[in-house]
Amino acid sequence: PHVDRNNLGQSQIIGLGDYTGGELWVHDDVGEVPLTLEEDIKQEGLYRSGTMWRGSEIDIRGKWLEFAGNRLHYTRAFDGTRYSLVYYTCDRYAIATPEVRAE
Repeated sequence: PHVDRNNLGQSQIIGLGDYTGGELWVHDDVGEVPLTLEEDIKQEGLYRSGTMWRGSEIDIRGKWLEFAGNRLHYTRAFDGTRYSLVYYTCDRYAIATPEVRAE
């Protein structure tokens, strides 16, 4: 499990390949799939070892999903060959000059 650093806003992800399993677990306060952390998530003081979090498992195989990458998430175990495409905006975009943003 991890929390993406330096993301600005939402992320988009899709799973590609010939695989089974590999759902994306995302922290969701009303989710029904528990996760107990085995170690601290260092960049985020909220997620400490031994704490339990609720989440949802989402099948992203061949399906785009928008999610909050700066909340706890991870890929479940899978069999086969799996590739992920993830799109996000780096938080440095907020301080970029207009010329750099135009590129």
